[in-house]
Amino acid sequence: MALNVASFKTRNAIEGHSLRYANERTEFIADDIFPPVMIEKAEVKVYQYDTSNMRYVDTQKDSKAEADLVDYGAFTVNRTARLHKLAGEIDPADEREFDPAVADISMDMAETIMERLLIAKEIAASTLVETTGNYPSALTATLTAGSTWLDAAGDPETNSATARSAVKGLCGKAPNAAAMSWDTFDKLRAAPYFIDRMKYTSGSITGEAFKTMLAAWMGVQSISVGGGLKNTNLESNATQTLSNIWADGILFYVKNPSPSKRVVRYGANYIRNQLYTHKYQVEERGSGDGRIQRLEMGWWYVLQPSCVVSSSNDDFTAGYYLDNVV
Repeated sequence: MALNVASFKTRNAIEGHSLRYANERTEFIADDIFPPVMIEKAEVKVYQYDTSNMRYVDTQKDSKAEADLVDYGAFTVNRTARLHKLAGEIDPADEREFDPAVADISMDMAETIMERLLIAKEIAASTLVETTGNYPSALTATLTAGSTWLDAAGDPETNSATARSAVKGLCGKAPNAAAMSWDTFDKLRAAPYFIDRMKYTSGSITGEAFKTMLAAWMGVQSISVGGGLKNTNLESNATQTLSNIWADGILFYVKNPSPSKRVVRYGANYIRNQLYTHKYQVEERGSGDGRIQRLEMGWWYVLQPSCVVSSSNDDFTAGYYLDNVV
């Protein structure tokens, strides 16, 4: 009887090698668009000076006349941070039995929780940015078929100039930054308009070089490219599909990472505390290898517009959303 070779072979796992689908942290851009502003309590109010500072008055006076008085105004908007948290369980028995390459369950669980917290924040940011109803009508537009930036008749520089002018006309500052999805950015590298602009340059342009050129053509100092993906399929579905978190529009916005007074900025991440991590035992469950460990991570925050129309109108005034770019 011939020997069954398979009965004499086992497969050892490679200890220092494994594969994992995950978003890179640099692909999340929510904190670029909504820079953190630390708050002490969950419920706060934010002061905003109105445009009375820009009012023209006649300053010419006779030396014997009194100078006219000037004044300024301000209003407040309320902001409320919410708790966002997730948890996962770690069984010491699993850590004992799993192959070494996947036995660091604590690390894997922490990475998984962090990834999902960041995806949730990124989706909140993209929803806020891409909802055209969050802008005054002058600060949003949708490109129609035939005039997108992928079409021969598309006019990116004119569209960009319109965006810059509209923002400056409403908040006094021209946008100095832009944000778009990785998919949009990648498609623009082959757009007829930009191909024509690059035809006298090197035949090979790196992604970073194109980003620099694109920023210059759009009239901004920097571009954030959101490359995060999300999986919204139910876990039991046979098909699991990844899709872009960010859509096909471009945001032109006033970027100011400083939380200081008297600034203009597009949005803010009002955050009550930095990310917390809490690990505890579930005494009722476990085995001789140890009790079940539960790892919880989270933070209190809310993403909101910074400069707005008024105390009763929460629309963005320091940004312009151009939809259907590609």
